[in-house]
Amino acid sequence: MSVKFPDNCGEVTFPPPYTHFASEREPDVSLRVQPGPFPYGGDREKIFDCRPNWSLYRSSGKYILKTMFQEALFEPDFRSADLYTLSERDDSLSPKFFVYPLHEILMINLLCKDGGVLLHACGIIDRGEGILFCGMSGGGKSTLANIWKDEKGVVVLSDDRIIVRGIDGNLMAFGTPWHGEAGHCSHERIRLRKIFFIEHAEKNWVKKISRTERVSNLLTRSFPPLWDKEGMARTLEFVDTLSQHIPCYALGVVPDHRIIEFVRNVKG
Repeated sequence: MSVKFPDNCGEVTFPPPYTHFASEREPDVSLRVQPGPFPYGGDREKIFDCRPNWSLYRSSGKYILKTMFQEALFEPDFRSADLYTLSERDDSLSPKFFVYPLHEILMINLLCKDGGVLLHACGIIDRGEGILFCGMSGGGKSTLANIWKDEKGVVVLSDDRIIVRGIDGNLMAFGTPWHGEAGHCSHERIRLRKIFFIEHAEKNWVKKISRTERVSNLLTRSFPPLWDKEGMARTLEFVDTLSQHIPCYALGVVPDHRIIEFVRNVKG
């Protein structure tokens, strides 16, 4: 993704999580950041409402995302947008550009078109093996990230948001800058080998689950494009593919270092 700020914006500062994701590669998404109020009038149809954080509208085939700090006009494919920060102060453009939820909403719309999904999960690379721990808020994702983080051969991709995509016939897990309470994130990616749906327990336990349970658990721990009928159909298809090709388990967790060897001993 490329981002163009006005020439008089001054120094553009990137929050620490985003510095790990800077790249010289050719961008496939272009955003243009402007100061001041949103200038586009006309009718708009509200297609999703998540107030007070954000709302999404459709207008003349394009999409308008309105948040507390931003308003953006996206092209139909979500690969180009004009973004207004609702501020006349040039020195406030850069910080407001990185405020939730702009980038996550953008990514959700791109993933549903290109074969992927954003999951509510802690993701790790453990000795070359990609593992996800999917859970709701408060389910223990950040706790697991802190348990694994100092283990030799381990990289924590994120303790809260993970992207999974199909690339060249492989299902790949990607770190994101949208971390949780533990603050872990990495730009690395890894071929996905196992998915665990975590819950608190008095002892560590694991069990395989049915295909219906796998799909249901993935959907309830994902961020699907609920406002897009075709996008939802593609997301459901991708989640079903994920459930068929990656071993999935329910995992009861005692939050101490014994969980590391317990998980490593689960054979896919």
